[in-house]
Amino acid sequence: MGGAVLAASPWLTVFYGMPLAFLLFMGAVNIAYGSYSASLLLRARRSRLQLTLLWGANGVWGGLCLLYIALLWDTLTVWGVLHLGLEALYVGGLGCVERRWMPALIRTDRPAN
Repeated sequence: MGGAVLAASPWLTVFYGMPLAFLLFMGAVNIAYGSYSASLLLRARRSRLQLTLLWGANGVWGGLCLLYIALLWDTLTVWGVLHLGLEALYVGGLGCVERRWMPALIRTDRPAN
């Protein structure tokens, strides 16, 4: 999704009413999150710390999306508010699910061959 935001950012500035620099930042954050979460998915071992960073980052990003709505309120279109609001709900909810299921997601042993 981050790549799509970066590719469409000149058009999205008008559609969402967001500054270009903010859209580029948002795209970069999405790429970083996707890379980190995919790397955890593919690992044979996942520590509590690695998973705590994942759900913690989701919670922080969800809160920041709400903060950005407040900070950019005067320029955001309805679509911009919807995007940030739904992203806040999605990543915040995902963080809660990850936190809830973290004990089951931790892998300390290498899988048998």
